[in-house]
Amino acid sequence: MSYLIILIAILCGYKIYKSKGQVRFDWFVCCIMLFSSAIILVNKPQIPCHRFFVLCYWLSVLRNNEYKHRKFPLTVPLVLYAIGTLVVGFNSAHLTLFYKIYKPLTLIIDTYLVILLGFWGTRNETFCSKRIVNTLLFVTVYGVFTLIISRNPVQEFISSAFGRGYLTHYYFGDRTRIDSTWSHPIAYGLVCSAFFMEYLKYAAKSTKIKVLLVLLAFNVLVCGSRTSLAAFLIMGVVIVTMRYNVQRSIKVGLMVLAVTLPIYFFVPMVQDKVDSVVLTAMGDDSVAGSSLEMRDTQTEAAMLIVSEAPILGHGIDYIGEVMGYGTDNFTGDWHLLGFESYAYILLIERGFFGFLLEIFILCAILLYAIKNRKRNMTDSSFIISTIIGFAFFSVSTGTLDTFIPIMFMTGVAISKVQNNIKSYETKKIGYRNTGI
Repeated sequence: MSYLIILIAILCGYKIYKSKGQVRFDWFVCCIMLFSSAIILVNKPQIPCHRFFVLCYWLSVLRNNEYKHRKFPLTVPLVLYAIGTLVVGFNSAHLTLFYKIYKPLTLIIDTYLVILLGFWGTRNETFCSKRIVNTLLFVTVYGVFTLIISRNPVQEFISSAFGRGYLTHYYFGDRTRIDSTWSHPIAYGLVCSAFFMEYLKYAAKSTKIKVLLVLLAFNVLVCGSRTSLAAFLIMGVVIVTMRYNVQRSIKVGLMVLAVTLPIYFFVPMVQDKVDSVVLTAMGDDSVAGSSLEMRDTQTEAAMLIVSEAPILGHGIDYIGEVMGYGTDNFTGDWHLLGFESYAYILLIERGFFGFLLEIFILCAILLYAIKNRKRNMTDSSFIISTIIGFAFFSVSTGTLDTFIPIMFMTGVAISKVQNNIKSYETKKIGYRNTGI
C-alpha cells in the first residue's frame, strides 16, 4: 500500500512540475496540506514528500525561466546563510563527504530557500482560490471529525502502510491532540494559525471564508498545544495592531470574542488549554506538559553538550545520527527529553555560529517587512506576524515540519510587497515624466 501512496505523491509532483500560475500554486499548497510529511518517498538519501513537492516546484520555475528579470530583495542574507550552513556541514565530522554536501543543501532547500521559491514562483497567485479553500475546509472539518470519533483513520492508514506504529493513546488519551492530515498536532496548530492570518484579509469576500476562519481557529484550539495557541494569539495581536485602526481593532476583537468565548466555556479541553497558557504566562510552572522547571533542566543538559563544541557545533544531524535520538539506542542525557526548543538543536549541531546565523536571517526578513510596511501594510504585517509567531513557536517547542509552509507563505507575501513597490515606482516615474 505504501507504493500506491508514493505513486500518488509522484503524480501530484508531476502536476506541480508541468503546471504554471495559479494551477501550479493550487496543486502545491493542496498537496502540502493533504500529504503528511511523514511519508518518505526515498529512504537513502531520504526524500520526504514535502521536500519532493518543493523540488518539483523548483524544477517548474527553472524550466519556465521564471527567475529571470526579478531581483530578490533578500539575496545577500540568503547567500550568507547558505554559505554559513555549508561551512557547518563541512565541519560535521560524523558525515561522509557526500553527506557533508548533501545534508546542508537539503537543509537550505527545506528552510529559507523556500522563501525564494515563493517569491520567484508566484506573481499574482492567491490563496483565495476555490481549490485551496475547499482543501482547507476538508482538512479542518476532518480535524473536527477526528475529535468527535477520537480516532484518525487517515493517519492510522498511512502509519500502517509505511510500517510505523500510530500511538492512539498519545493523540486521544488523557490529553487530546488533533493533527488532521498533518504529521504532528503542534505543527498543525501553527500552520492553521498562519492560514488564519492569511485569510483574514478575505473575510468580507464570502460566507465560505468566514466559515473557514472559524474552523481554522477551532482547530488551533483543539490541536492540544498551548504553544500553538500562544503563537496564534501573538500573531493575531501583531496583525490587528498593525493593520487596523483602534476602532476597527476593537470591532475585530469583539467579533473574535463572540466566536471563541462560547467555545472556551462549553468545550472543556479548550478551557484547560487556555487556562494552561495563562498560568504559564503568569509564571505558574505546575501545569501539565513541559513545565518551566523541565525547560531549565533541558537547557542545562543541552549546554553541557554545547560546551564540547561551542563555535560550529557537533555537526548537522548529530542529535539523530550520533546521539541516536528517535531510536532505541539514544545515548544522550534523558533530561533532554524531546529537545523541545529549536535553540537546543541549533546550539548543539551548529554552535553559536549557526545560532547567530539563524537570528541574522530572521531579523533580515523582519527588517525588510518593517521597512516596506507603508507601501503594503497587509502583506508586511502578515510577514512580521508570521515570522514572530514562527520564532516563538520554534524556541518554545522546535520547528517540527512547519518550515516549508511558513516560509513559502512568507515568500509569497514578499512577492506581493515587491509588486506594490514596483507599481509605486512606475507611477512615480510616470508622474515625473508628465510633469505632475
